[in-house]
Amino acid sequence: MKISFENPDKINGLLTMTVEEADYKNEVEKTLKDYRKRANIPGFRPGQVPMGMIKRQIGSQVKVDAINKVLGEQLNKYIVDNKIEMLGQPLPSESQQQVDLDGEAPYEFKFDIAVAPEFKLEMSKKDKIKYYEITVDDKMVNDQIEIFRDRAGHYDKVTEYDPEQRDMLKGDLRELDEKGNTLEGGVVVEGAVMMPTFLKDDSQKKLFDGAKQGDIITFNHGRQTRETKAN
Repeated sequence: MKISFENPDKINGLLTMTVEEADYKNEVEKTLKDYRKRANIPGFRPGQVPMGMIKRQIGSQVKVDAINKVLGEQLNKYIVDNKIEMLGQPLPSESQQQVDLDGEAPYEFKFDIAVAPEFKLEMSKKDKIKYYEITVDDKMVNDQIEIFRDRAGHYDKVTEYDPEQRDMLKGDLRELDEKGNTLEGGVVVEGAVMMPTFLKDDSQKKLFDGAKQGDIITFNHGRQTRETKAN
């Protein structure tokens, strides 16, 4: 593969990659052979499907995938090896011509690269930088621990609801009428998940204290009466 990089104004770069058949041929052949071993096509025993048929079915896509793979690998390698400091990611160049991958190689691909400008930072004894002293108290440590627990924690199934542990309840939620029966056309949610601590009325929150699997709890969330069955 031939790769060239133009950076005349030190900011805008143009990277050109020329892909030859040898750059992707082995990858294509390996993928086609692997697919042939697994192909299940009526009229042929496993592993005995003619390669010509395999190529007609998936040859074009395998070729495209192989070219994209080698482009990505060599593009990243060139940027790292040549220590190109860029902003963002390489983008297909506006000067890129239409590439016919059904035709014969070579294929030319162009990428625009925003190069990070070089600058020198000089400081003298006259320059001052503020230094902040941050006091890490117990509250800050505990708050951070709580954040980590929320991010990396996992759910455990318990037998009894405990609001102090911020437990969640899962069950069927049904809207009731004034007589306590399921309201026709009302809200019915099977497998609903809720946290009673979010209810505004403390008296309604307490209805859930000590709730166990299979309990039926009738509560008022502020409008209509709802009934939930914990499971």
